Amino acid sequence: MSRKRFRSLWSATPLLLAILVTALATSGCLPRHAAERVHPGWVRANGDEPVSQDDAYGEKIATDLQERYDDSQIDCGGPNRPVVLCSGILFRATVYSPDYHAWNPNPNNPKGTVSFSWLRHDAQFHSLFLARYTHGFVLIPLFYADRAARLDPYHKMEVVCVYPIDAQTDRRDRNGCGAHVSYPDTSAPCFEIGVDSAAAYVEHYRAEPPYAYSCSIPVAIGDANTAANFTMFIDTIRGLGDTSFNQWNELLIRQWPQDIHTTIPLEAFFYQSGTSGRDSARLDQADFREASGKWLPIIRFDMPESIDARATFHYEPSDQNPDIP
Repeated sequence: MSRKRFRSLWSATPLLLAILVTALATSGCLPRHAAERVHPGWVRANGDEPVSQDDAYGEKIATDLQERYDDSQIDCGGPNRPVVLCSGILFRATVYSPDYHAWNPNPNNPKGTVSFSWLRHDAQFHSLFLARYTHGFVLIPLFYADRAARLDPYHKMEVVCVYPIDAQTDRRDRNGCGAHVSYPDTSAPCFEIGVDSAAAYVEHYRAEPPYAYSCSIPVAIGDANTAANFTMFIDTIRGLGDTSFNQWNELLIRQWPQDIHTTIPLEAFFYQSGTSGRDSARLDQADFREASGKWLPIIRFDMPESIDARATFHYEPSDQNPDIP
């Protein structure tokens, strides 16, 4: 199928898009694997985003988040397609301020990357970053965002390295993926210091203090075996047990430009249940609507209460900002 013809078909209605993608996937024109499902964000091709509260769309997003959390695939179709590209929930906890847009990188942070966390049933943790962080935003997985056939393509958000537990990356070199300034010998990138498996990482990390013995695992575009590397990240989280469950993991995404309101691949805003985060999420939702002209749903995160419990994700019409026209 020619590129010109394929692009022209994306101007069809959302229903036709869904039929087209399904047909292509099953006919062999596209590689078929577990990640190849129709994400609700695909209906946003060519500017077809909701501009006001859309409960059906919000429910679809919550359903997809739940499916990605419950997913168990180990890659997104190859040895250099780590599962973070298509599975799990990649999100950033934020604090609302009228002085900046929550989805912009912090201009006062010079490290060149932005910290996120990733949640899946096999990469569990109990709560968000710190007590004052009760809400934030979710990114559309790159596998979907990169295939939405938009006339104004989404900015490519690249995960460059990952840490099974928060690693004080603001105090590390190499864009946060290098050694901690206070512990240069024991906190360098994992493969440089012989930490090449989850078991080795767990043994290395058990020493004190924790930041001295945490190291980054490479998953950037161009790195080798990134699918296996990301599996090492997941297995380390599981190997650390309650230690990792009672904290949070850290993934570094290469810094993106300021104020790309219409092309940043945001999937939803969220808040953690049992907190006051809904009010701040509503303010971010309204701010994004004003800046981009688009409406994104607010999703409630019910985080797991124990390492063996299940997180759930809910769209409630009453959670949305009632003042958005």
